Amino acid sequence: NLGVMTDQPLSFKLATKQKVMKNKTLFAIDTSTEEENFLQCQRWKEEGSKLAEAGKYHQALSCFDACIGLTPEQHMPYELRAQFFLELGENFKAIQSAEKCITLDPSFAAGFLTLARAQLNFGEPEMADETIKKAQELDSGNEEIQQQARDILEILQKKAERENLEAEPQ
Repeated sequence: NLGVMTDQPLSFKLATKQKVMKNKTLFAIDTSTEEENFLQCQRWKEEGSKLAEAGKYHQALSCFDACIGLTPEQHMPYELRAQFFLELGENFKAIQSAEKCITLDPSFAAGFLTLARAQLNFGEPEMADETIKKAQELDSGNEEIQQQARDILEILQKKAERENLEAEPQ
């Protein structure tokens, strides 16, 4: 249900659709303007953020899905949705959403950070290490990225130590 936001005026159109029958195929034509979609997406992001702060992650996801439906070319809603998937423990979905984010904007360091976290949670520290290095290249002064890189390095070192112990003859 996309009716989460009840404080919006009724005259605002989420996405005005006209159905046109052509050659026995039903087409939906979006008559909303790009600006209207962008503004509505901003409202959905704000509402989703409020819901997330209240711990209502599934409802927040619905808001970001609505935003993505309106502006699928915008990278930010994918990154925010990935964060919510991480909160819900849906790591593979988080990876997919974060990958879409960085595909849309390969210069967005926070997208790489979120992808690295998702890969790490999915059990892929080596992939997370490669991804966090890309985030570091894009924003070397970001302390959150630097801390995540240190955490990943520590995990990789512990993993290597365990593998070495297991490889030693008993």
